[in-house]
Amino acid sequence: MIAENQTDVHRPWPFQAIVSSEEEVAEAKPGAPRPPWALVKAGFTGANAQLRLAFLLWGINLVFALVVAIPFFHLLDESLSRSLIGQRSLRVPDANWLIGLLHSQQSFLDSLSVTVMWVALSYMVVNALLSAGVLEILAGGSRFSFRRFFEGVVRHGGPFLRLFILSLIIYFLIFLLLHDLLEKALDGLSRGWYSQAGALGLYWAKNVLLAVILLGTVMIFDYAKIRVVLESSPRAVGEAVRAFRFVRHHLRPTLLVFYGLGLAGVILTLLYLGLDALLVPTSLGLVILGFLVQQLYMFSRMWLRVAFFVAEMELYRERTH
Repeated sequence: MIAENQTDVHRPWPFQAIVSSEEEVAEAKPGAPRPPWALVKAGFTGANAQLRLAFLLWGINLVFALVVAIPFFHLLDESLSRSLIGQRSLRVPDANWLIGLLHSQQSFLDSLSVTVMWVALSYMVVNALLSAGVLEILAGGSRFSFRRFFEGVVRHGGPFLRLFILSLIIYFLIFLLLHDLLEKALDGLSRGWYSQAGALGLYWAKNVLLAVILLGTVMIFDYAKIRVVLESSPRAVGEAVRAFRFVRHHLRPTLLVFYGLGLAGVILTLLYLGLDALLVPTSLGLVILGFLVQQLYMFSRMWLRVAFFVAEMELYRERTH
């Protein structure tokens, strides 16, 4: 196993020189880890410094979306152009026309659903490999280059794919076992209750707890990926266990950084939903504008993903060296 204290020799810190303001430097003690809010800010700054990474992730995401969207929109275009009811439904929504379209194109929709499933699986695999390239760029502290990016994909692709498979197994076990255990425990707890509000509160408490556990698992696998890159380790299971130990020993800062960046994601989503509700597609111009707003939102998600990696990598380095 590669010793953890060798990391600083091979991997320069990517954004340490540009993410600390004068006030932060004045307040921080020499060698002391920065507070979580400063690391969240470091994530945003680092993502701004690596916008090409976000553009690359957005472009690949767009390609996968078009693979699914183009056949379906082609079907809608044929139906709208050949059917008078379809042309009227473009102006005034008609549920009967939509139901008829779905019934008449059942075989096409079945094949499309299979395509969507394979495209989604391929996207998750490709996304796992792309994370290796992103972290390779960030770990080296260098500017974006396709050569360095794909070197990271090739070098760490195997462990990242094994981490992806392991994460699917863990998520499945959480849904299969933990969900059922929580359901049975809460059912037993509320069996004698006559208050419907109390039972509903327990139901939402179960969902919130399950979501927290799932998000915590996502965070642990982020740190496992970071360890694989920084330590040049091929051991997916071993690094996942070490990432769990790291999160357990540094629970407060890891959670605050993760949920601080997650709050930014929630704000971006709410802004997008508000704009999407205002942009009713009643004309070609509004359709185009809605598409641009949607793609801007997708780019912001890719940008935020880079920010997550930057902040989590810096937190890991500060707390282990």
